[in-house]
Amino acid sequence: QVALYSLGEGIGLTTKGAASLLSLLTFDRHYIETQVKIRQGKSIHSLGQGVMEASRSLAEGLLGIFDIVRQPYRGARDSGVRGFVVGVGRGAVGTVVKPISKVGEAISDVGHGISA
Repeated sequence: QVALYSLGEGIGLTTKGAASLLSLLTFDRHYIETQVKIRQGKSIHSLGQGVMEASRSLAEGLLGIFDIVRQPYRGARDSGVRGFVVGVGRGAVGTVVKPISKVGEAISDVGHGISA
């Protein structure tokens, strides 16, 4: 039982750190701030809660795929042509990085559930 707890805790902490670093690579300030709040608000006390949080994380990751459209639109709306160009870059990165980050977070959620 101690080995399972240690394994779950190790997996949870490692993937949580990786997911946090990946979200910084999006260069999306709003996304980063939201992710910090989400991570701080999580309270996982069982494997069931870990699986539930993991499913939410995966669903949020799927939404990141739409950054390829959403970011250029936001950039153009807020800053014109220059914002559009910046948005294309952010969208291309976010479309790849956000889903990967959320998979890492989902693994972390299950790991924390195992160790709970």
